[in-house]
Amino acid sequence: MEGKLEVYSCAIPLAGHICKRKSDGGYFGTPIILPSLPDVEVEKETVCPPGWLPFTENCYFFSVNKGALLDKDGARVKCYEKGANLTDITDAQELKALSANLRIDTRYFIGADDNKTEGEYRWEDGRIAELQDFWRDGEPINSSDRNCVVLMEGKLEVYSCAIPLAGHICKRKSDGGYFGTPIILPSLPDVEVEKDPVQPQGDQIFMKHQQPSVLPQDHVIFTMLEADTLDCLTQCLGRTACRSFSYSPTEAMCILFSTSDVTANLEYREGFQYFFLSDVMVADHFSGLQ
Repeated sequence: MEGKLEVYSCAIPLAGHICKRKSDGGYFGTPIILPSLPDVEVEKETVCPPGWLPFTENCYFFSVNKGALLDKDGARVKCYEKGANLTDITDAQELKALSANLRIDTRYFIGADDNKTEGEYRWEDGRIAELQDFWRDGEPINSSDRNCVVLMEGKLEVYSCAIPLAGHICKRKSDGGYFGTPIILPSLPDVEVEKDPVQPQGDQIFMKHQQPSVLPQDHVIFTMLEADTLDCLTQCLGRTACRSFSYSPTEAMCILFSTSDVTANLEYREGFQYFFLSDVMVADHFSGLQ
């Protein structure tokens, strides 16, 4: 210390130490080999394709298309085409993560049904579905014509497998594998229905920016594929954190943002139309959504 030597306890930690080696890379004395220490495992970040929600080691795709309703089998086919299954729900944390990304007043097919044994719900790979803590009050209602399970606003309900819905949720492993046994079904035709016009709620007005652009990644709160501008608008209005969105007609992709700052942070991106909540409030009107 300060050019002088002192004796000190070997067991008391210090901030400093000095290493020495030969210039040719060899030890200057006899090397002391210590036993290897086990590697410390760190949690890996879940990486999902664009438009998929990451949670734990899985990826989830929320499909909502009011212009092409699907029954349970049709929804299952759509998930399989994405390399996924209709989602299962294994615990309350997973249910909470899914529920945070649902549209208001929309039912989503998930993977459970009691088609084989009335009242005994199973996932697509045959596992018993432990759903007793997740039902809406009064559910499940056992009925021969209501055998499928749907998720709506954080609670489960029984529903007819044959009546088409706008929504379903797909699930896959983040490494691209199925979380369960994939079930291959023939493709079913989409059911075309007339779209209802969607208007903003209250006195909100969305304006379209002149330049094709997006906001930086740290402002993204949700990404959705297979979407149109009305899907983007509905998703944004259904989330209190959403202040703006970008939409790509060519990619059918919608990106929701937590801010509507259009002065400093916008990034040019070809093909993406940027819409933001205006400070001007006009009842029952929105601008630029074509």
